Amino acid sequence: MNSLFVYGTLLNDEIMSELIGRTVKNSSATLFDYKCFAVADQSYPAIRPSQGSKVAGLLLTGLSNQEMQALDDYEGDQYRLELVTVKTISNHIEPCWAYVFKPEYYHQLSRSSWSNDEFRSDQLRAFIAQS
Repeated sequence: MNSLFVYGTLLNDEIMSELIGRTVKNSSATLFDYKCFAVADQSYPAIRPSQGSKVAGLLLTGLSNQEMQALDDYEGDQYRLELVTVKTISNHIEPCWAYVFKPEYYHQLSRSSWSNDEFRSDQLRAFIAQS
């Protein structure tokens, strides 16, 4: 079984259900020394290393290899799966995977941050309809 740190559209149960057919056990977690950015002209974010920054998200646990493959397909070529460590809400340090933006695509990152609340209110329905 695999653990995955999510910080963007995969925070939403509706999207996870569309992709893997279930809601995944999760807990709040923080990834340190990374920063989250909106991707220019897109409705999703990306993270990249950034010393001293942090990204809030969820640690998903109990993902099968087949479910990870479905998530890999969803994330696409701009991201690579990297092994990272996160700090959970209960102050445990946990190794897990995270989708990190590839350096060759950094030019697509916006200077603005990405908000899941804004995504949910403005774009979630259309995003699911496209999937």
